[in-house]
Amino acid sequence: MNTRKFFGGCVLFILAALVGLLSFSGCGDREDDPINPTGILVSEFKWPAGATGESWELTDADVAELLALNPPPDWPETEDPELYNKYYFAQLLKQFGDIPEVRYIIAFDLKPKDNITLEQAIAWSEAMYRLFPNTENLKALRFISSLPPELYIPPQDEPKNELEAWMRKDPEGFIESQRLLYVEKYGDIPEVHTYLNLVRKYLLGEKVTDAERQEMDAALLHLQQLQEQNENKQDDDNDN
Repeated sequence: MNTRKFFGGCVLFILAALVGLLSFSGCGDREDDPINPTGILVSEFKWPAGATGESWELTDADVAELLALNPPPDWPETEDPELYNKYYFAQLLKQFGDIPEVRYIIAFDLKPKDNITLEQAIAWSEAMYRLFPNTENLKALRFISSLPPELYIPPQDEPKNELEAWMRKDPEGFIESQRLLYVEKYGDIPEVHTYLNLVRKYLLGEKVTDAERQEMDAALLHLQQLQEQNENKQDDDNDN
């Protein structure tokens, strides 16, 4: 079984989030939102449409190979990307069993990310929330579930536009340009720097810890709330 470096689901909508926080006005609830207002998942997990075929295949032999591994206690510190992935997948299987959510996460993370649909990315986030039903994962699920399809830009083998090409070619310069825009819009606040510093790590392929992912989710939520407040204030000003 071939494994590739795993950067987490957030990388699937980094560009969409960056663009969205700077440009688009809020969007309504999706009709196919998998969660109700209380955060309770309302149906059993199902693999999304199109998640079939060789690129999604995870065989029983693959699962058996992973289950045979015994990750060391300090496996999260593993620096080799391929071995880190195997330990991570093995830990999921040992902790939760061979269930659809775990199989989907593994298959999704191993799949080349070209042609990933928004529905498939939402399913990944839903599977993570089912396994780890914490506030941060709920926020992440609500965020990606609220993205309009036109703002969802999955990674491609070739950049789809000049903005994505810039992000890939010069991630440091791209992030610093975004930092100027974010500070202008939201102020020079810690959440701006926390969010963009972690986006930078994703773009550079650096390992991001679970604690850092939680910090990123919290910072992103705060920025979204500020954007909503600004939009509401603008609406009130227009009404007066």
